[in-house]
Amino acid sequence: MPKLEDNFFFFIRLLSFLFLVGNSMTVFAQKNISSEHTGQEGERIHLELLGSINSTKNFDTLTIYEVEKKTADFISIQSMYLNLGFKESAKWIRVKIPPHVENKIFYLELEYPLLDSVSLFYRDTVSNSWQVKHSGDMLPFYQRDINYHNLIFKIPVSRDSVSYYFRVKTKGSLQVSIKLWNESNLFEEILGEQFIFGGLFGVFIVLAAYGFLIGSLLKTRSYLYYAMLVLSAALFLSVFNGYAFQYLWATAPNWGNQALPFSIGVFTVSALNFTQLFLLTKKHALILQRLMQLSSLIAGIVASIVFIGYYNLLTQIVVANALFAAALILYTAVMTRARGYAFSRFVVSGSYLFSIGILLAVLKSFGIIDTTFITKHGIELGTVFYLLLCAVSLNDRYTVQKVIKKEEEE
Repeated sequence: MPKLEDNFFFFIRLLSFLFLVGNSMTVFAQKNISSEHTGQEGERIHLELLGSINSTKNFDTLTIYEVEKKTADFISIQSMYLNLGFKESAKWIRVKIPPHVENKIFYLELEYPLLDSVSLFYRDTVSNSWQVKHSGDMLPFYQRDINYHNLIFKIPVSRDSVSYYFRVKTKGSLQVSIKLWNESNLFEEILGEQFIFGGLFGVFIVLAAYGFLIGSLLKTRSYLYYAMLVLSAALFLSVFNGYAFQYLWATAPNWGNQALPFSIGVFTVSALNFTQLFLLTKKHALILQRLMQLSSLIAGIVASIVFIGYYNLLTQIVVANALFAAALILYTAVMTRARGYAFSRFVVSGSYLFSIGILLAVLKSFGIIDTTFITKHGIELGTVFYLLLCAVSLNDRYTVQKVIKKEEEE
């Protein structure tokens, strides 16, 4: 059996690897569109923000006519990702599309789906009048230009350089990165991404069915709790990535907005309940069990009262509590392994990955760290590996207990 020290050094090596990959992906992303750009590669566009990143000015009441006059007040953003954390006031973002040889229809994709209200303003090249399009998860899904979980705007691109202005307002974390696409490459990207996430949710369905089937046949609560954990993880990730709004409640934007803190709360409760049962915390770590029960209570209360409003506050509470819960799960797995509970050895490695994913997602949502490939997708990767290793742990315990029982009978 691997020693506790081996898990620790594995964690250090893994963390270093994640940061190296994350930094390399950040460097890779720092590419501005050029005058020859065609949109075929789906490159991210350079962003300009009205006011500084740390500005406390309120731009809620500004009109597009007033914003256009503030050209000198737009500040260039060094990163291709704008991450302001939890900001309730409206922000204005400008992108400039260079001239193209032919007049074509292109698409601007905002990669973060959980934005309440996004309005796109641009001048018509013929009439010179302002055109406006609205999107966001506070509007019914059918009003979007493209049937997709991310926000996509269809735009005309002409032989002249055109500035596009985005007014973004949200009660949650304000994160913006924008890609320019032409039609053929956009739909290739959509199909590819749907294939990946379809495979991911297919894995969740298989794991949940495995848990329910084995739990029902063996009458073992651990497998049933595991199945609930998998389903709650699938719910959270579908909400977090915008798929739940697209496929489950496309005509219920109000609930779609409340679904994020609800799904985080449910996922937290399920993870803590499974951990307490599988790691036998009542026997091995009673104090940690009490802390888990407290964290579970907080998550359950938030999930129960999301309907009353206070989205921003409740989201921040449930996100911070999720980070606390992830730390508890990791520490409990390490402690029970150190105290001789052999079946937690796979859970330790899974908890490392899961905790890293949660930590990066929380820090990104509060605007503390930049958005990179790892900080953006670490939560999915960490969750999948955690669920797989928990399944391995369950099977490991069942196999060993079966052998012991057989030896006792003989």
